[in-house]
Amino acid sequence: MRLVLACPPELKMLEQFGRMKVRSVLVSYWYLQHVSQERGEALLRSLKDQGCWILIDSGAFSIFGSASWWEMRLTGKPKVRTDKYALEAMEERKAEGLHCDAERAFGEIDDYVKKYIKWAQHMKAQGLYDVVAEVDVDPIVGMKQVDSWRDEWEAAGLLEELLVTLHPRGHWNLAGGGGGGSEAPFSMKNAMQVSDVDHMYSGRFNFVGCSSGSDESTYRMIYSKWGTPMRKNRVRMHGWAMTNYHQMETQPWYSVDSSSWAGFGRWGILYKWNEERQFIDQIIVPETIQKREQKNAWRIKQFREHHWDEVEELGLAEGIATLDNRAVELWNASQWAKWQLAYEGKTRDAYWLTDEERRGM
Repeated sequence: MRLVLACPPELKMLEQFGRMKVRSVLVSYWYLQHVSQERGEALLRSLKDQGCWILIDSGAFSIFGSASWWEMRLTGKPKVRTDKYALEAMEERKAEGLHCDAERAFGEIDDYVKKYIKWAQHMKAQGLYDVVAEVDVDPIVGMKQVDSWRDEWEAAGLLEELLVTLHPRGHWNLAGGGGGGSEAPFSMKNAMQVSDVDHMYSGRFNFVGCSSGSDESTYRMIYSKWGTPMRKNRVRMHGWAMTNYHQMETQPWYSVDSSSWAGFGRWGILYKWNEERQFIDQIIVPETIQKREQKNAWRIKQFREHHWDEVEELGLAEGIATLDNRAVELWNASQWAKWQLAYEGKTRDAYWLTDEERRGM
């Protein structure tokens, strides 16, 4: 299994990943599109030169799925809503007779997808990534539109490395075959939903992602119902935003990604790979931000006694001594890289490997 480190918005971090021995990286197109193509190529090439496996995330759902983005486009007012999905807000605004430029909003998403496909096609020709994720906004545009985009990915010659995403906890739009509407919980009795999942494991796609909102019972249901075609067609499952130890250990994931290694750096939390437990330990956990300065002295002292040689080898001593956010993130990346290595060695349930591939490992 691949444990993939999700890169933060500051793309310069990628330049340091080789030194930290990071093995698998998620990079968001949402951030790469804001730098020149040459700069994006250079960043990805530096990772590939270091032997990294790269997953490109569309980054779109965090933007197009946000209530504030839709409020601005549907009503012309930058009001943040957190209690309704985009389509519900749209219908509400129409009922109130307010401005609602849904066509413009959907057009922006379609333009984004087309630019993303063109970019991915260029980067594939350069050999600069391994897997690329679709723009999984079916909760917003419906499955019919997402299926149309998948045809565009195929026409661009990108289907082999395309990661499509399943939303098993109810992100299917069920109005008129996927043209929009309210969401509904997944049910094995719903023929449309079952048909959608059947198609995902039919062999057309090599990679299927599971949304982070899913719970363990949902994963068990998926593997119970679709385990046979999944294994037969060697479909590889990716767990989005997942570092739940139990879920990682009990399901045969091909890959999972996480941003936790970077997210806690701002709080001064340091991770340390525990070789005996084969797991990550937290070393510095301030009780509150207010007490952070009071607590750091003795925590740093303990850290110096046990781990300082490794910190100095990585050139992070000065930053770690002051809990500089960048230094903490780089240190954490180096420790998660050891976790990556440990998980890559676990191939017992790797049904996607051929006998020849197993012999070569």
